[in-house]
Amino acid sequence: MAIGLRIDGLTPGDRIRILYCWVLTSVYDETDEELAAIIDQLLRTHQLQIKQRDQVRAALTQFKREAAGFPDCLLGQLNRDAGCDETITFGQDAAEMDGWRELKTNVS
Repeated sequence: MAIGLRIDGLTPGDRIRILYCWVLTSVYDETDEELAAIIDQLLRTHQLQIKQRDQVRAALTQFKREAAGFPDCLLGQLNRDAGCDETITFGQDAAEMDGWRELKTNVS
């Protein structure tokens, strides 16, 4: 069974997408709905070349129906496409999604 933990495996493009989401939600206070609309608009802009457009689109679809954030949805999609059976996380919202498992710590 392959398990995804893509900390070192993130490409520069992956990091930029995740940072972009963080800036929009943390600095500009965009809601999840606004973030989804922005990502959707970027995907519909044919002048932009978006790496892994299909994976980003699948992550956006999942983001719209799940409690987890878009970066988690994107990481899960990228891990699935890389052959991982599941992705581990500290986040409870992400752990609720199919293909995810919460990493439990022994800290009391």
